[in-house]
Amino acid sequence: MNHEGLVREAVREYNADLATKGWVAIAMGVLTSLLVYVIVLVICFFFFCLSAAPWYLVGTVIFGIFFGVSWWSCSRGVDAIEGVTPVVEDDLGAMKLATLVTGLPLSPLHTVAGAAGLVMHGPASILEGRSMLASLLPADEATIKGAAAVLASLLEDKTIVVEAINPKMLAFLLVRTGLARPDRKGSTSLVATIKAREGGRV
Repeated sequence: MNHEGLVREAVREYNADLATKGWVAIAMGVLTSLLVYVIVLVICFFFFCLSAAPWYLVGTVIFGIFFGVSWWSCSRGVDAIEGVTPVVEDDLGAMKLATLVTGLPLSPLHTVAGAAGLVMHGPASILEGRSMLASLLPADEATIKGAAAVLASLLEDKTIVVEAINPKMLAFLLVRTGLARPDRKGSTSLVATIKAREGGRV
């Protein structure tokens, strides 16, 4: 396989794998959001089914608010369980006693954080999947040929400094596809990987 064919196949495999992960993340986010929507509708049905208020509209509005706030929070990197520490055994006795007295969950903080995590999981997965799809490597002919030229130099047992590669996307592409790697830890020089050398001999 020539250098262009090797780079083109590596880019195709990388993009196919990343796109699959991205669409799976989006699908999981949509399914989780639908689950939350159903839960909200069920709760609203029990609370408003005997009243004049249209329970399905109330549920939809509540879900819309939850989803909007969750989307806004996730887009800004808010972590629903940040600062929430695991429950230790020494606290269980006091928490159980408090539950018997007040009727509240064992740990209101953990309950709220868990619920917030479930509500935010949908938007977070959708945003993550969208980010993956936006991170696909360019596969146009000019980029493939440029990366193949850099790879050809690397396969001649040359070490190339990243700063000498123009545009830098070519170096990023070769590293992402596993055809090149840093010469050593912390180095800005690239060398060809075994994957590239084995493909180059085919």
